Amino acid sequence: MKVDVSVSHKTSTDFVRLDTGIPVPSDGNYVMVQHEMPLFGKTRHGYNETKDAIPAVANSQWGIQTLWRSNGDYGAISDEWQRWFYEFWDWASGYRLPVGNLEGTYKNPMNPDVVYQIYTKGSKLALYAGMIMDAKSHSDSYNPEAGARDVVTGRNLQNHRPWEWLCRPTTGALLKVLSVNGTQLKIKCIDLFGAPPDVNTLEPWQFYFGTQVHYDGSVTRYPDVKVAFEAHGYPPAGTAMPLVAPGGYFYIDKSACVQLHAGDMWKPYYP
Repeated sequence: MKVDVSVSHKTSTDFVRLDTGIPVPSDGNYVMVQHEMPLFGKTRHGYNETKDAIPAVANSQWGIQTLWRSNGDYGAISDEWQRWFYEFWDWASGYRLPVGNLEGTYKNPMNPDVVYQIYTKGSKLALYAGMIMDAKSHSDSYNPEAGARDVVTGRNLQNHRPWEWLCRPTTGALLKVLSVNGTQLKIKCIDLFGAPPDVNTLEPWQFYFGTQVHYDGSVTRYPDVKVAFEAHGYPPAGTAMPLVAPGGYFYIDKSACVQLHAGDMWKPYYP
Protein backbone atom coordinates (compact mmCIF):
# COMPACT_ATOMS: atom_id res chain seq x y z
CA MET A 1 0.00 0.00 0.00
CA LYS A 2 1.49 3.33 -1.07
CA VAL A 3 1.02 6.35 1.16
CA ASP A 4 0.78 9.63 -0.77
CA VAL A 5 2.45 12.22 1.45
CA SER A 6 3.85 14.27 -1.43
CA VAL A 7 1.01 16.71 -0.86
CA SER A 8 2.66 18.31 2.16
CA HIS A 9 6.07 19.95 2.21
CA LYS A 10 5.83 22.46 5.05
CA THR A 11 7.93 22.29 8.20
CA SER A 12 7.17 23.22 11.79
CA THR A 13 6.27 26.85 12.49
CA ASP A 14 5.31 28.78 15.58
CA PHE A 15 1.90 27.36 16.45
CA VAL A 16 -0.85 29.87 17.19
CA ARG A 17 -3.81 28.42 19.04
CA LEU A 18 -7.02 30.02 17.74
CA ASP A 19 -9.68 28.05 19.62
CA THR A 20 -9.03 29.94 22.86
CA GLY A 21 -10.66 32.99 21.27
CA ILE A 22 -10.30 35.42 18.39
CA PRO A 23 -11.93 38.79 17.66
CA VAL A 24 -14.92 38.62 15.33
CA PRO A 25 -13.87 40.00 11.91
CA SER A 26 -15.28 43.31 10.67
CA ASP A 27 -15.67 42.29 7.02
CA GLY A 28 -19.25 41.06 7.15
CA ASN A 29 -22.14 39.64 9.15
CA TYR A 30 -21.06 36.86 11.54
CA VAL A 31 -23.00 34.49 13.77
CA MET A 32 -22.16 31.52 15.99
CA VAL A 33 -23.94 28.17 15.94
CA GLN A 34 -25.66 28.07 19.32
CA HIS A 35 -24.88 25.26 21.77
CA GLU A 36 -27.74 22.96 22.64
CA MET A 37 -28.15 23.70 26.35
CA PRO A 38 -28.76 27.44 25.82
CA LEU A 39 -30.83 26.69 22.69
CA PHE A 40 -32.95 23.72 23.78
CA GLY A 41 -32.49 23.57 27.54
CA LYS A 42 -31.20 20.00 27.24
CA THR A 43 -28.57 17.98 25.44
CA ARG A 44 -28.84 15.08 23.00
CA HIS A 45 -27.93 12.58 25.70
CA GLY A 46 -31.58 11.83 26.43
CA TYR A 47 -32.13 10.05 23.12
CA ASN A 48 -28.58 8.72 22.77
CA GLU A 49 -28.82 6.76 26.05
CA THR A 50 -25.30 7.62 27.23
CA LYS A 51 -23.60 9.94 29.67
CA ASP A 52 -20.39 10.10 27.63
CA ALA A 53 -19.41 13.20 25.66
CA ILE A 54 -21.05 13.24 22.22
CA PRO A 55 -19.93 15.12 19.07
CA ALA A 56 -21.95 18.34 19.05
CA VAL A 57 -22.80 18.29 15.35
CA ALA A 58 -25.50 20.76 14.28
CA ASN A 59 -28.26 18.84 12.51
CA SER A 60 -31.86 19.28 11.33
CA GLN A 61 -32.79 20.69 14.75
CA TRP A 62 -30.65 23.67 13.79
CA GLY A 63 -32.23 23.80 10.33
CA ILE A 64 -29.07 22.73 8.47
CA GLN A 65 -29.65 22.19 4.74
CA THR A 66 -27.11 21.65 1.96
CA LEU A 67 -27.31 20.69 -1.71
CA TRP A 68 -26.52 17.14 -0.58
CA ARG A 69 -29.59 16.98 1.62
CA SER A 70 -30.80 13.80 -0.12
CA ASN A 71 -27.72 12.01 1.26
CA GLY A 72 -28.01 13.37 4.77
CA ASP A 73 -25.57 16.21 3.95
CA TYR A 74 -22.78 13.72 3.20
CA GLY A 75 -20.84 14.18 -0.03
CA ALA A 76 -18.11 12.33 -1.91
CA ILE A 77 -14.60 13.76 -1.48
CA SER A 78 -12.54 13.52 -4.68
CA ASP A 79 -8.83 12.61 -4.86
CA GLU A 80 -7.87 16.27 -5.15
CA TRP A 81 -9.90 17.23 -2.12
CA GLN A 82 -8.64 14.26 -0.12
CA ARG A 83 -5.10 15.56 -0.54
CA TRP A 84 -6.35 18.99 0.49
CA PHE A 85 -7.92 17.61 3.70
CA TYR A 86 -4.52 16.11 4.56
CA GLU A 87 -2.88 19.48 3.93
CA PHE A 88 -5.58 21.19 6.00
CA TRP A 89 -4.91 19.09 9.11
CA ASP A 90 -1.18 19.50 8.59
CA TRP A 91 -1.73 23.29 8.62
CA ALA A 92 -4.22 23.07 11.50
CA SER A 93 -1.65 21.28 13.65
CA GLY A 94 0.97 23.94 12.91
CA TYR A 95 3.11 21.71 10.65
CA ARG A 96 4.48 20.29 13.90
CA LEU A 97 3.82 16.60 13.30
CA PRO A 98 6.02 14.04 11.50
CA VAL A 99 4.52 12.18 8.55
CA GLY A 100 4.54 8.80 10.29
CA ASN A 101 4.16 5.29 8.95
CA LEU A 102 1.66 2.47 8.78
CA GLU A 103 2.35 0.40 11.90
CA GLY A 104 -0.29 -2.34 11.68
CA THR A 105 -4.00 -2.94 12.18
CA TYR A 106 -6.45 -3.51 15.01
CA LYS A 107 -10.09 -4.34 15.67
CA ASN A 108 -12.48 -2.73 18.12
CA PRO A 109 -14.14 -5.48 20.23
CA MET A 110 -17.36 -3.47 20.07
CA ASN A 111 -17.31 -3.68 16.27
CA PRO A 112 -15.11 -6.66 15.36
CA ASP A 113 -15.99 -6.64 11.65
CA VAL A 114 -14.13 -3.36 11.07
CA VAL A 115 -10.35 -3.38 10.56
CA TYR A 116 -8.58 -0.14 11.45
CA GLN A 117 -5.10 0.93 10.37
CA ILE A 118 -2.54 1.97 12.98
CA TYR A 119 -0.28 4.89 12.06
CA THR A 120 2.62 6.28 14.07
CA LYS A 121 1.34 7.95 17.22
CA GLY A 122 1.38 11.72 16.97
CA SER A 123 1.85 11.74 13.19
CA LYS A 124 0.14 13.53 10.34
CA LEU A 125 -1.14 10.22 8.97
CA ALA A 126 -2.58 9.22 12.34
CA LEU A 127 -4.38 12.57 12.64
CA TYR A 128 -5.73 12.44 9.08
CA ALA A 129 -6.82 8.79 9.23
CA GLY A 130 -8.42 9.34 12.62
CA MET A 131 -10.54 12.22 11.35
CA ILE A 132 -12.02 10.20 8.45
CA MET A 133 -12.35 6.82 10.14
CA ASP A 134 -15.39 4.60 10.63
CA ALA A 135 -17.74 5.81 13.39
CA LYS A 136 -16.17 9.29 13.40
CA SER A 137 -18.62 12.19 13.50
CA HIS A 138 -18.12 13.47 9.95
CA SER A 139 -17.16 10.33 8.02
CA ASP A 140 -19.54 7.67 9.29
CA SER A 141 -21.47 7.44 6.03
CA TYR A 142 -18.70 5.92 3.89
CA ASN A 143 -15.08 5.69 4.93
CA PRO A 144 -11.86 3.77 4.16
CA GLU A 145 -12.69 1.09 6.74
CA ALA A 146 -15.90 0.45 4.79
CA GLY A 147 -13.97 0.19 1.50
CA ALA A 148 -13.90 3.82 0.40
CA ARG A 149 -11.06 5.06 -1.79
CA ASP A 150 -8.42 7.16 -0.03
CA VAL A 151 -5.43 8.30 -2.05
CA VAL A 152 -3.54 9.80 0.90
CA THR A 153 -3.15 6.54 2.82
CA GLY A 154 -3.37 4.40 -0.33
CA ARG A 155 -6.35 2.39 0.86
CA ASN A 156 -8.87 0.81 -1.52
CA LEU A 157 -7.42 2.44 -4.64
CA GLN A 158 -9.23 -0.09 -6.82
CA ASN A 159 -12.53 1.45 -5.68
CA HIS A 160 -13.64 4.52 -7.64
CA ARG A 161 -16.01 5.60 -4.86
CA PRO A 162 -14.21 7.92 -2.39
CA TRP A 163 -14.90 8.53 1.27
CA GLU A 164 -17.68 10.93 2.18
CA TRP A 165 -17.75 13.95 4.47
CA LEU A 166 -20.59 15.46 6.48
CA CYS A 167 -21.05 19.12 5.51
CA ARG A 168 -22.32 20.33 8.88
CA PRO A 169 -20.38 22.27 11.51
CA THR A 170 -20.41 21.57 15.22
CA THR A 171 -21.95 23.96 17.72
CA GLY A 172 -19.83 27.00 18.52
CA ALA A 173 -18.74 27.43 14.90
CA LEU A 174 -18.10 30.95 13.65
CA LEU A 175 -20.13 31.48 10.45
CA LYS A 176 -20.17 34.25 7.84
CA VAL A 177 -23.65 35.15 6.59
CA LEU A 178 -24.18 35.59 2.85
CA SER A 179 -27.83 36.59 3.13
CA VAL A 180 -30.93 36.38 5.30
CA ASN A 181 -33.83 34.50 3.74
CA GLY A 182 -36.79 34.85 6.08
CA THR A 183 -36.10 32.59 9.05
CA GLN A 184 -32.96 31.12 7.51
CA LEU A 185 -29.40 32.29 7.08
CA LYS A 186 -27.39 31.44 3.98
CA ILE A 187 -23.87 30.69 5.19
CA LYS A 188 -20.68 31.10 3.19
CA CYS A 189 -18.20 28.23 3.15
CA ILE A 190 -15.54 26.55 1.03
CA ASP A 191 -17.05 25.30 -2.22
CA LEU A 192 -16.42 21.59 -2.81
CA PHE A 193 -17.41 22.13 -6.46
CA GLY A 194 -14.50 24.52 -6.93
CA ALA A 195 -10.72 24.36 -6.61
CA PRO A 196 -9.28 23.77 -3.12
CA PRO A 197 -8.01 26.99 -1.52
CA ASP A 198 -4.51 27.54 -0.18
CA VAL A 199 -4.59 26.27 3.41
CA ASN A 200 -2.09 28.94 4.43
CA THR A 201 -4.46 31.79 3.60
CA LEU A 202 -7.70 30.47 5.13
CA GLU A 203 -10.02 32.99 6.74
CA PRO A 204 -11.77 32.39 10.10
CA TRP A 205 -15.12 31.52 8.46
CA GLN A 206 -13.53 28.74 6.37
CA PHE A 207 -12.97 26.39 9.30
CA TYR A 208 -14.33 25.68 12.76
CA PHE A 209 -13.24 23.73 15.81
CA GLY A 210 -14.84 20.37 16.50
CA THR A 211 -16.83 20.39 19.73
CA GLN A 212 -18.34 17.71 21.94
CA VAL A 213 -21.18 18.16 24.41
CA HIS A 214 -21.19 16.63 27.87
CA TYR A 215 -24.08 15.38 29.98
CA ASP A 216 -24.16 18.62 31.99
CA GLY A 217 -24.35 20.73 28.82
CA SER A 218 -20.75 21.91 28.84
CA VAL A 219 -18.95 21.88 25.50
CA THR A 220 -15.28 21.02 25.01
CA ARG A 221 -12.85 20.35 22.17
CA TYR A 222 -12.47 17.30 19.98
CA PRO A 223 -9.39 15.53 21.40
CA ASP A 224 -7.65 14.64 18.11
CA VAL A 225 -5.03 17.39 17.92
CA LYS A 226 -4.57 17.30 21.70
CA VAL A 227 -3.75 13.57 21.49
CA ALA A 228 -1.34 14.14 18.59
CA PHE A 229 0.42 16.94 20.47
CA GLU A 230 0.72 14.86 23.66
CA ALA A 231 3.00 12.44 21.81
CA HIS A 232 5.53 15.28 21.43
CA GLY A 233 5.05 17.02 24.76
CA TYR A 234 3.18 19.97 23.24
CA PRO A 235 0.39 21.75 25.16
CA PRO A 236 -3.17 20.83 24.11
CA ALA A 237 -5.08 22.59 21.32
CA GLY A 238 -8.42 22.34 19.59
CA THR A 239 -9.10 20.32 16.46
CA ALA A 240 -9.88 22.49 13.43
CA MET A 241 -12.22 21.14 10.74
CA PRO A 242 -12.86 22.63 7.29
CA LEU A 243 -16.21 24.33 6.70
CA VAL A 244 -17.03 22.88 3.29
CA ALA A 245 -20.22 22.37 1.32
CA PRO A 246 -21.29 21.83 -2.29
CA GLY A 247 -21.87 25.16 -4.02
CA GLY A 248 -20.09 27.09 -1.28
CA TYR A 249 -23.05 27.58 1.06
CA PHE A 250 -25.60 25.95 3.34
CA TYR A 251 -28.67 27.10 5.25
CA ILE A 252 -29.26 27.24 8.99
CA ASP A 253 -32.13 28.58 11.08
CA LYS A 254 -31.57 32.15 12.22
CA SER A 255 -32.99 31.25 15.63
CA ALA A 256 -30.31 28.56 16.04
CA CYS A 257 -27.51 31.13 15.88
CA VAL A 258 -26.12 33.88 18.09
CA GLN A 259 -25.50 37.25 16.45
CA LEU A 260 -21.90 38.41 16.77
CA HIS A 261 -20.43 41.87 16.40
CA ALA A 262 -17.09 43.00 15.03
CA GLY A 263 -14.42 42.95 17.71
CA ASP A 264 -16.34 40.63 20.04
CA MET A 265 -14.20 37.83 21.41
CA TRP A 266 -15.42 34.53 19.94
CA LYS A 267 -14.56 31.08 21.25
CA PRO A 268 -16.17 27.76 20.31
CA TYR A 269 -16.62 26.17 23.73
CA TYR A 270 -19.26 26.50 26.49
CA PRO A 271 -19.58 27.89 29.03
